[in-house]
Amino acid sequence: MKKQLYRVKQLADQKVGRAEKTELLSEDLQHVEKTVEKIKLACHSTAKKLIPCVQSSGADIEKRKKLPQMSLGQSMIESAHALGENSLLGLVLRQCGEAHCCLAGELANCDMDIDENVLAPLTKVLEDDIPSIQTAKKKLSKAGLDMDSLRTRWLNAVKTSQGARGDMVAAAAKADTLKEDLDAESALFHTYQDTLATEMLSFVAKEHALSSWVTKLLEAQERYHYESLKIIQKILPNLQTQVDESMFRPVFGCSLEDHLRVNDREIAFVIEECVLHLLENGLNVEGIFRLAGSAAKIKRLKASFDAGIVDLNEFENDVHAVTGILKQYLRELPQPLLTFELYDDWIKAASITERDVRLQALWTVCDRLPHANKVNLRYLVCFFAKVAENSEINKMSSSNIAIVLAPNLIWSEADDGGMNVFQTSNTTSILDSLIQHAEWFFPNGVVYSKRESNLSPISNSSPPAVEPTEEEPSFSGSLLSEVSQLLDLPASTTMGLLPENPPAETSESPSHEIKQKAAPPLPSRPPPALPPRGDAAGVNKPYTGHRTSQSAPPPTTPPPFVPKTKPKLQ
Repeated sequence: MKKQLYRVKQLADQKVGRAEKTELLSEDLQHVEKTVEKIKLACHSTAKKLIPCVQSSGADIEKRKKLPQMSLGQSMIESAHALGENSLLGLVLRQCGEAHCCLAGELANCDMDIDENVLAPLTKVLEDDIPSIQTAKKKLSKAGLDMDSLRTRWLNAVKTSQGARGDMVAAAAKADTLKEDLDAESALFHTYQDTLATEMLSFVAKEHALSSWVTKLLEAQERYHYESLKIIQKILPNLQTQVDESMFRPVFGCSLEDHLRVNDREIAFVIEECVLHLLENGLNVEGIFRLAGSAAKIKRLKASFDAGIVDLNEFENDVHAVTGILKQYLRELPQPLLTFELYDDWIKAASITERDVRLQALWTVCDRLPHANKVNLRYLVCFFAKVAENSEINKMSSSNIAIVLAPNLIWSEADDGGMNVFQTSNTTSILDSLIQHAEWFFPNGVVYSKRESNLSPISNSSPPAVEPTEEEPSFSGSLLSEVSQLLDLPASTTMGLLPENPPAETSESPSHEIKQKAAPPLPSRPPPALPPRGDAAGVNKPYTGHRTSQSAPPPTTPPPFVPKTKPKLQ
C-alpha cells in the first residue's frame, strides 16, 4: 500500500515537473513499439473484416455445406422434378441445381481452409502475443515509477544526512538502505525492459509469417474459384447447347435459318399453319390480307405461336386475325425474306422498264436467294397466286396482294424496319411479278400439307429454251448483256443464263446454300423460258403451279408454255 502511494506521488510530481522521469524505452525500441502497434492494427482489422466473409463455420464439413448456394441448388432440383423431364426449364434447373450444390461444397472447403490457415493464426497472434507485450509493458511502467520514486527518496535522504543536526548515523543508514533498494529496483527495471524488448522484437519478426498467412487466403480463394470454374465450364457448354437447340423458344423475332434448323422444318411454323388455315377457310373471304384483324386476337395468336400451343380452328370465322399474324411474323423476322444482301439487286431488277428483261432479272435475283428463304418464298408466292385466282370473289388481285404484303417481305437495312416510300412502287412490282408469273418462277409448285415433305424438289435440269420469234425476242446477245449491266453481274454469271445448248445436271451448290436436314440443296440452274406477254399466270387461266395432293409426281422440268396466238414453243 505504501509502495502504491509512493508511485502516485511520483507520478504527480512528474506531471508537474517536480521530478525526473526515466524513459522506459530507448529510441530504437520506441521505433519498434510503433511498428508493433501498426502490425497489431493491421492484423486486427484484417481478422475483423475476414470473419463475415467466411460463410460457414464448424469442424464438420457437412454442417459447413448448409450454405445459401446449397439451399438454392436443392430448391432448383425440387423445381426441376415438379416441371418434369420434358420441360426445358426443368432440365436447365436440374443441372444448375446440381452445379450449385457442387459449388457449395467447394465454398465449404474454402471456408475451412481459410479458418485453419488464416483466421486461426491471426487470432492466436491477437489473443496471445499482443496481450503478452501489453503485460510486459505494464510491468516495465510500474518498475520505472518505483525506480524513480526510490531515486527521489534516496536523493532526499542523502541531503538530509549531510545537513542533519541530529543522529547522523541513522540518517546515513537510511540513505544506504534506499540506495540498495534503488539498485535492486533498477535491476528489475532493466529486466522488464529487456523482456518487453524481446516480446516486441519477436512480434516484429513474425511479420514474414503473418504475410504468408495472408497469402494463403488468396491461395484458398484461388483453389475455390479454379474448382468452381471447372464445375461451371463442364456444365455450361452443354446447357447452352440444349437451350440454343431447344424447340421451346419463341418463333417471332427468331431468324428463319435458326428456326428451321432447330425444328427440323422446311417451312416456318407460322407460315405453314397460317397458309394451310387460309387455304381452307380464307380464299373466298373478301379483303383477305387487306382488312385488319382484331389487335387482341393477334396478340393472343402471337403468344400462342411463341408458346408452341396454337389451334387456328378457333379462328375459323376470323381469317383476318390469321392474316394479321402472318404479316406480323414476316415483318418481325430479323432479316426480310428477300434478304438485306439482295435488296439493291431486287430494286435494280424491278426498275427495268422492258417487261421481259425485268422478269429475267427478277428470276436471276430470286435464284440467288439462300435455300431457306427461297423455299419459304415459293411456299408463300404459290399461295398468293391461289388467292389471286379468286380475286373476283375476294377482291384481292395480285397487285392488291403485292401492295399489302410487299412491305412485309422486302425492306432495306437502312430503313430500320420502316417503309421506304420512295421504293414502294418497286417493291410492290417485285411481288406482283412473282405472283402473276408464279408458274414460271416456281414451275414445280407446292404440295400444301402439314409437315411432311410439303415441297416438291426444285428441278436441277434445264428447261427447254424458247426459240426466238419475230414477236418474242431471245434472251441472249444484246438483251442478256443489258440485263447483266443493269444488275452489275459478273460475266461468268451472265454467260450461263440461257446457253444455246443447256448444260448437263451438276451436283454443285451455289455459295449461298445452307445445308439442312429436311431440305435438299437448291442447285443453280439457268432460267426457264419467259411466259408470253398476253397471259398472266393465275389471272386469265386456271393456276396449276401447285398441286393439292401427294399423288401427282413433280415434273422434272417445267412444261413448255403454249400461247394461244403463237406457234407452239419447243
